[in-house]
Amino acid sequence: MDYHLIACSGAVTNDVSGTGRHFGEAPQIQQGYLDQNITLVTISIGGNDARFTKVVQSCVLGITGFCLDDTLDGDPGPLKDYEPKMIKEKVRPAITATLKEIRAKAPHAKIVLMGYPELLSKDGGCIPGIGQPEAAWINAMSGVMDTERKGAAADAGANIVFSDPIPNFKDKGACGDPEDIHAIVLDKSPGDDPDLADQPVASSTLHPKIAGARLYADALEKPLSAG
Repeated sequence: MDYHLIACSGAVTNDVSGTGRHFGEAPQIQQGYLDQNITLVTISIGGNDARFTKVVQSCVLGITGFCLDDTLDGDPGPLKDYEPKMIKEKVRPAITATLKEIRAKAPHAKIVLMGYPELLSKDGGCIPGIGQPEAAWINAMSGVMDTERKGAAADAGANIVFSDPIPNFKDKGACGDPEDIHAIVLDKSPGDDPDLADQPVASSTLHPKIAGARLYADALEKPLSAG
């Protein structure tokens, strides 16, 4: 068995298959690991294309009203209208194209596209600035994202499957009991951007804890054991 982890925090679909470099990393598809001998590829992509970090920051840092009524810079309308539209019309095709490129490089591999869990439990009440409407909407966007990911996997062709971790994380998101997804994390790691304006919290915010990683692994193993 020859295993390689080439994930890159903050990457978007173009960073996987494009010609640029994200944090100095060459696009994963061009790093030489994909060929006719590869039997399994796992990937989770799309959340950064959907700007989830900016969306959550808007919810936490907003002063008045609900963030779903806000309009991010450059958007043609409020988040509640534009975000699901963008996920369906822009993010899904980008994921599909990325999966097809992986398939072309690794024609004999089983490709598993991992979904996202619902990030918040108990109305996200442990996170300042998040109330019930915001928490429900953020979780709904996770659902939209996973629906479109599942569709992208189907669009991309044979031997590409989608794994949905939402059932594994039920009531175990940020603010849950147990909390298996980090809520706000202020202590940054050496790899985080120290500039508070560019990155106000640690990148582990709203990412799985150790127990959450196990839940995520369980979700991955389901399609693998299915053959």
